[in-house]
Amino acid sequence: MTNERNNEELRKLFAIPKTYLIPQVKIEGEEQASIEFMPLSLDNVEVLEVKEGATTSEIALAAKTMFALSMDIPEDIAGKLLFKYLKDLLNAFMDVNGLSEEDSKNSSVLDFLHKKRDQVAKEKENEGTDSA
Repeated sequence: MTNERNNEELRKLFAIPKTYLIPQVKIEGEEQASIEFMPLSLDNVEVLEVKEGATTSEIALAAKTMFALSMDIPEDIAGKLLFKYLKDLLNAFMDVNGLSEEDSKNSSVLDFLHKKRDQVAKEKENEGTDSA
């Protein structure tokens, strides 16, 4: 295989962005936001892990970095993402990176985010039953 042909084949293994719709977000009359996510490359995979015994702040910083890299936005902007969209953002991140729920159990950052997502969903569910 020639070097040029090899390079063409290797490009197929590079990150290709994918667009996701976040249905709860209404922007300028549209019923949903369209957000582009990039899969993480091998250069960035370390953001999925933090040291054992990491504080919530350290895990949150890793999550912010993870979303910043995947959405190609500055970390300070990623830090402003609203928690109520976590489910949709996390689902998009998992999908673009080919990760399953089972895979998230092997990543301290993803496991933390999944637990927070479930906690928020349960709190919303309880609010609905409390007001009834």
